[in-house]
Amino acid sequence: MADVLDKLMSLEIVQKRAPINDPTNKRKSGYFVVDPLSLFYYRYVFRNASARQLLDPEVFYDRHVFQDFEENYVPHMFEEICRQYLVRQNRTGKIEPAFDAIGKYWYDDPANKTSGEFDVVTQDPEATHSTKQSSANPHHAKMVDEEIAQVEATGLKCHRYGFFSRSDFEAGESDRTVFIDLPQMFG
Repeated sequence: MADVLDKLMSLEIVQKRAPINDPTNKRKSGYFVVDPLSLFYYRYVFRNASARQLLDPEVFYDRHVFQDFEENYVPHMFEEICRQYLVRQNRTGKIEPAFDAIGKYWYDDPANKTSGEFDVVTQDPEATHSTKQSSANPHHAKMVDEEIAQVEATGLKCHRYGFFSRSDFEAGESDRTVFIDLPQMFG
């Protein structure tokens, strides 16, 4: 099994990921399919192979793909695109100071009996940056303030917050916030 996993990792189909704030935690670490085509195939086609043979393609799509694709697959892929954008910007020197690590940040709050994760967090030698991506809804000032408050409530100290969106922003940037939309990402 380890040999197969090593081959998949060398082909960049699978990647081992751990929380940025706890990289040695084996319970929160895992191996993930990161190749979009392989992920799509195994998530929808392979899993539903018998139904695919029996149904009209449009009926198959409506029953087995559409809802999960819109609610889970696209947001997950958008998160990956945001992560790749930050890595590209970092490599070309457009992020100052340059970060050394990028990943998810997991938190536990036993007092309030909550736990969760922040999708994309970067760390540089001086501080941490939190990034929130949104796949559809525009970011407005109240939502930005709520996201920053959620980060601060966990004790994570950030000096900059980034927000990605496929749609518009209704909040204004400040010295602590950065807003990135699709034209910026692909322009």
